[in-house]
Amino acid sequence: MTYDITIGSYRLRLIDKVTIKKSVERLYDEAIITLPASVYNVALQIEDKINIGDVVEVKLGYNDIIQTEFKGYLKTVRTDAGDRKSTRLNSSHIQKS
Repeated sequence: MTYDITIGSYRLRLIDKVTIKKSVERLYDEAIITLPASVYNVALQIEDKINIGDVVEVKLGYNDIIQTEFKGYLKTVRTDAGDRKSTRLNSSHIQKS
């Protein structure tokens, strides 16, 4: 799988998981991006590189052929504590009627 995910001017290099929720029953689409807690045993710190309200663009595809699947704004940043720490980014996009 190929991806290109940007938040503001920051490009994500590693991701754990991306979930995109689209529905005609809701007024907004949602992308949940989960990042690993650490890279090479060094804690991943991106909180100083992104801001709530930054534009989020998620492009996904295969074999270097990618297309925009989501474009919205960063809504929340949450770091999970537990056995497996991770950072979860929630973004939303208001659908046009």
